[in-house]
Amino acid sequence: RTADGYKLHGWFIPGPSDFTLLWFHGNAGNIGHRVKNIELIHRNLGANILIFDYRGYGLSEGSPSEAGLYLDGEASIDYLLKRQHRDGAPEGIVLFGRSLGGAVAVKMASSHSVRAIILESSFTSISALREHVYPFLPDMVVKRLLEARYDSLSLMNILRAPLLVIHGDQDDSVPIEMGKKLYKAANVPKKFHTVKGADHNNTYIAGGVDYFLIMKKFIEQPSHR
Repeated sequence: RTADGYKLHGWFIPGPSDFTLLWFHGNAGNIGHRVKNIELIHRNLGANILIFDYRGYGLSEGSPSEAGLYLDGEASIDYLLKRQHRDGAPEGIVLFGRSLGGAVAVKMASSHSVRAIILESSFTSISALREHVYPFLPDMVVKRLLEARYDSLSLMNILRAPLLVIHGDQDDSVPIEMGKKLYKAANVPKKFHTVKGADHNNTYIAGGVDYFLIMKKFIEQPSHR
């Protein structure tokens, strides 16, 4: 339950690892559309996984907004901390944000101490993204379409955890240059991984075994524990 009273729906999938992947998904669909991806990450990383739907998505209550999604992120971290206290769940939290979820992950990582943060196919800000998606629309029209800011770039220099950025080099929705800008702005131990041939939504497929190996190696570095 969020601080402003909404009940969120999600899944906690236990695994053998000593960390929990807190998954902030992208804008499209809900957690039910990500079952295959969840299974692959669970099998290849051995991770405990918490994935949930933001307010207004799937079976979660409420209506989405930028401020609301950040409250949802806070609620998910609070849930894991309470779970750790109650039943000894793994202490290490790894934030995993894909696309829109990257903005939520960055916001959480700017104020919480976690083991690591992984950003995949993430944008720098809504205003920068709109120049890529809606380059010819008048500013007033775009402002009405896109009220939120999700300005991840402005927060990158205050991240408090090691950073892995993953991006497909054929991403037409969020250009790889945005991922590189996020990476460059961070002042923490970091790694950038390009998934060759991947578009916005198939990085975990196009990346093959290496995709999971790089993620696992990054998370399990002794310096990240």
